[in-house]
Formats: sequence, C-alpha cells, structure tokens
Amino acid sequence: MKTSELVEIINSGKVKKFCDYISAKGEFTGAAVKAVFKSENPQILKAYINGVFPAGSEFQKHQDKVAKYGNRKTLCTFYMYHTLETSGQIELIKRGDIRLFSYYVGKRPRLTKEAFVYLVEAGKPQLVKYYLENCLSEKGAVEDFVGLGNLKYLKYYAKIATGIELEVLRDVVNKVESEEVKAKIYAECKELRQGFIG
Repeated sequence: MKTSELVEIINSGKVKKFCDYISAKGEFTGAAVKAVFKSENPQILKAYINGVFPAGSEFQKHQDKVAKYGNRKTLCTFYMYHTLETSGQIELIKRGDIRLFSYYVGKRPRLTKEAFVYLVEAGKPQLVKYYLENCLSEKGAVEDFVGLGNLKYLKYYAKIATGIELEVLRDVVNKVESEEVKAKIYAECKELRQGFIG
C-alpha cells in the first residue's frame, strides 16, 4: 500500500482498514507515523500504539499518548526500553488504573516532582496511597511531600510509615519554618508527636 493511501485511511478514521493493515505487518513510513500521532481518533491511536512494537523513538516522543492509550502489554514493553517523562507520568496518573500505575512505579519507583504534585493533588486516592506505601522513602521526596501540605495524605503516610521512614518524616516536619503548619501536622499525625520540637 502506498503511503498516501495509508495516510488517507488514517485521516478518514477507517479503523477496520487500519487494523487490517497493522495485522498484515504493513510498513509505516515517517509520514504515516506522523499522521497517526496527529490523529484525534482514539481508535486509530490505540490500534497503532498497541499493534506496533513500542520501542521506536516515536513512542518516546509521543509518550503521553502511549501512556494514555497503551494496554498493559504495550506499556510493559515500553518500560523495558524507556521511562516516562513528566507528561507521560501525568497521563498514566490520569488513567487512574492501579494495575498500570503499580507496574510502572515497580519498574521506575520515583515520579518527577511535577508528576508527584499532580498525583497528590488530582490522582485517585488508590494511586496516591499505593505510591506512599511503596515509593516514598527518599528524604528529598518526603520534603516535597510535606511541602504540599496535604494533611489527609500526611496523616495516612505517618500511619503506614516504617520506623526509619517516620524518623525521616519527623526530621522534615521539624524543619518546616511555619510553626503554625508544623503544629497542624503534629495535631493530625499522632505518630509524630513523640519528639515534637515546637
């Protein structure tokens, strides 16, 4: 099939013909790939993202769409070769699928600061709790977390934190400049009260 014919199929949203082409292991030129990622048709995007081996540079370039439309197999393959940058991580969080999210953070356990902020402020509680339970241990990440001032999730984290994580959290909270904020955190997180400097 000529590239121009394939681009026409993509642009006109002929999903069945497009899927048949992928199933037949048809070739994709740069122009066809460009047309796919310019497409606003979710079915075209899903068919391409999940039907073509996701290790090429275009998948990294368009990782937000890969994170948005990729199925579990595609994302697992993608994670073997790439990591998601902030935009891709945010798209994954927006999906709200705990299976896809947990697999990703199992392979890449640290979200970017911007993606972490998005997770805490707008992510599904199930995703936030999973991340707090499994990925929040480095002091820098705990500082970012405390800086967000989300008392609901700080209280949750204080309850599930290990002894060492609790010490790190207490150390970070004790360095908070605002005495009012520090007092609010200690009032909500009874696990931190021992050793309160205030």
